[in-house]
Amino acid sequence: RSLIDLVPLGVFAAAAYGAILLSGPGDTARGVLIAVVNAVVLARGIAIVARAVLTPLAPNLRLLPIRDATAAYLYMWVRRLVNLAVYGTLVAQAAFLLGMPETGFVVITKIVGLLVAAFVFVFVMQNRVAIRDWLAGGGDRIKGTLQIVRARLGDVWHILAGLFLAVVYVVWALEIEGVFALIARVTVATVVILLLARGAAEIVRRVVVRLFRVGEELKGRFPGLEARADRFIWLVHRVLTAVIYLIAAFAILEAWSIDAFAFFETDLGSLVVARGFTILVIVLATLFVWEAASTVIDRLLRGADAGGDALVQSARIRTLLPLARSVVLSLVVVIAALAVLAELGVNIAPLIA
Repeated sequence: RSLIDLVPLGVFAAAAYGAILLSGPGDTARGVLIAVVNAVVLARGIAIVARAVLTPLAPNLRLLPIRDATAAYLYMWVRRLVNLAVYGTLVAQAAFLLGMPETGFVVITKIVGLLVAAFVFVFVMQNRVAIRDWLAGGGDRIKGTLQIVRARLGDVWHILAGLFLAVVYVVWALEIEGVFALIARVTVATVVILLLARGAAEIVRRVVVRLFRVGEELKGRFPGLEARADRFIWLVHRVLTAVIYLIAAFAILEAWSIDAFAFFETDLGSLVVARGFTILVIVLATLFVWEAASTVIDRLLRGADAGGDALVQSARIRTLLPLARSVVLSLVVVIAALAVLAELGVNIAPLIA
């Protein structure tokens, strides 16, 4: 869909640049026309990318789990900021090419930058309460140190954002060599990484839900299977989401020139990753074995309650099956615990004895 949206923009760019070359205007007119075409292509291109991410009019294609009104609101602000920055810069460039002194060009550019910063601050203030509630956990009762920190951050996040905007604008306006480029690079990289991580987490959630979906036939044969599948959906989704955001955190540290992957390049880091992955596999295999055994036991118990053959109907079977559930649970937990301890380097021979 995004590629289809880019087709008319590409046709316009090709036709416009071709017309400029074929018409052969003077240097000044050519510069102004090229600046206009560049501004239109850049503004429309960014709008198409924003629409691909937010899809305000096509919720079934939206990667981000946000409401239609929120998607439309964010798309409106992206276009507003992009149009202000791009076309404001275009006015300054066109005026400079038409003979305005360089000082005037610089003044107009700084004014446009100030307006962009002011608009971003307005956006921050409009969403101050919503972001505060989100950081605080949606208004839930605060528990634990992490939740307290999140609540305090939610109270002051707009102040921090305003200070950050002020610092960025001052650095840009004073044209401190290399600093603004560094701040812009790491800021854009951080935002892009977070957006990619959020989109990947949403894709993973949809895939997990689809993989663990229980059909109507299986629901009829195993009434408790759907509840168990829901538990697996929660567990697998949380684990994979944690992995995605952990990778995103390391990528953000790398973007800020912090060598976060240096530890994993060492022998100890490689050992930690390998053993951590093995322990994760052990835990998942244990859960799978337990769920399979528990499903079989529940089916036999339901058969006894429903009045099956003489063996299943006996009180002895109804007594032994719950006991078998406890035995299987103890067995898989002990085996998994021993396997995890062995991966951690603990000598399990005395425990086995």
